[in-house]
Amino acid sequence: MRLLTVALLGACLLAPAMAGDMAHMDGGIAFVGTNALVPTGILPPPPANDSFETTEELKSLHQIAADATNTQVAAALADSKNETVFLFAPAIDANFTALQFPATAALFKKIAVDGEIYERMAKQTWQRPRPYVFDKSLIPACGASKKPSFSYPSGHAIEVWTQGTVLAALLPSHAAAIKVRAANYAFEREICGAHYSSDLAAGHLLGVILADKILASAEFQREATAARDELARVK
Repeated sequence: MRLLTVALLGACLLAPAMAGDMAHMDGGIAFVGTNALVPTGILPPPPANDSFETTEELKSLHQIAADATNTQVAAALADSKNETVFLFAPAIDANFTALQFPATAALFKKIAVDGEIYERMAKQTWQRPRPYVFDKSLIPACGASKKPSFSYPSGHAIEVWTQGTVLAALLPSHAAAIKVRAANYAFEREICGAHYSSDLAAGHLLGVILADKILASAEFQREATAARDELARVK
């Protein structure tokens, strides 16, 4: 798998058509919005379908599918349905729920919008087929997407690394456990057969860079106060 490199980032406006498509998600319901990052300036294109890299990634996915236990598949399926910050409960506390941490829930709901903006933007740019779409012999353990969707970068990886990086900054005492949970959660997308490893690497990179932008946002710093107070209860 090729090494992902970070290009110099600048303030760039997106193409009008793409910006218009995302406009309903911007303007106060996201911290960063559509003009902060350009995925093509951060990520390389995904490996081509007929490349050596894709062939090797598919071999790896078939091996992962053969080795996965029923318990691992069940966990991957359950996690695939949860992209909220509370997926980190195993790394923090069983009582880390939206009911117990409402301000945290509200803060990370807004962060998730930023993740969705950049997931859609990047996937529409490259339109890489999912592994099980390209290789019909690969059975998706968590089921196939019910509507057409693309593989690169992984949206789940973007979300888990964006939210995990921000959460670790707010809760540094649990940062190591949060990062382990994020890595395991992302790997489950390979257990599901939904993503190549390069999709996950790209999602990781984009998610961390997006998180840094969010953390630098004055709006985020203002709105994070109540969540910080809640998280101070965590032992």
